[in-house]
Amino acid sequence: VQSTAYIHGMPASEKPSQRPDTSKLSDIPAEVEALVVGAGPAGLTVAIELARRGVSCAIVDRRDVPRPGTRGCTVWQRTLEIFDLMGLPVTDYQADGLTFENRVYHVLDIDPIMVGMGQPGTRYPLPLLVGQQVTEAMLARHLEELGVAVARGVKAISVAQSGTGMRVALTTADGAERSIRASWTVVAEGSHSTLRTELGIPWKSTRFPGALLQVDAFVDGQMQGSPADAHLFLNFGGTFGSLPLPDGRRRLF
Repeated sequence: VQSTAYIHGMPASEKPSQRPDTSKLSDIPAEVEALVVGAGPAGLTVAIELARRGVSCAIVDRRDVPRPGTRGCTVWQRTLEIFDLMGLPVTDYQADGLTFENRVYHVLDIDPIMVGMGQPGTRYPLPLLVGQQVTEAMLARHLEELGVAVARGVKAISVAQSGTGMRVALTTADGAERSIRASWTVVAEGSHSTLRTELGIPWKSTRFPGALLQVDAFVDGQMQGSPADAHLFLNFGGTFGSLPLPDGRRRLF
């Protein structure tokens, strides 16, 4: 197994450096109908759908630059259909990914069980394996085309009721602060959300015993079947999985 630090098909050492977005607190409107906090796939999608419908909105994210690499990499058929309805360039998006054809289960000593991932009756019969950062970049570009840019390096630190809306306090790493008024606030920051904690909204999760190790790496040799097949090995001692990635690596977990 050969492991290299990669960002979407290119060694990290060769990837052009990302510069923080130049958006500042002063670029954010003083009042909007909706403020979206968090510019991951969920937050970006919410902002796009608001902007498409003429709802004034702003979106902030505490990171100076988008997160490199990927966590989730499977985009299912219905999601591709929704992206199409949103006006996103799905054909170009598919060119950056890899179609997911089959999932092969290797259970104990029985013969492998192959389950096809195809779905009839849709323009997108197969799911797509693509880096999460590619998805986020596509969503952010589309949102900018709708007139809304992500204000990066901006953290929402508190929220308070203000008449029929709310007042949200924002800050940056250099200590600048500002508050804006929004009729609605969408918290899409994931598990480490300052606003969600302040509002007392729990992040419910279940911990399982043991540990999970995940590596994205080039692997010598090839398993039986298509390179686009995912393989899952299940036995009493544990599990092992191998999933194809667009740049020729495999996700091993």
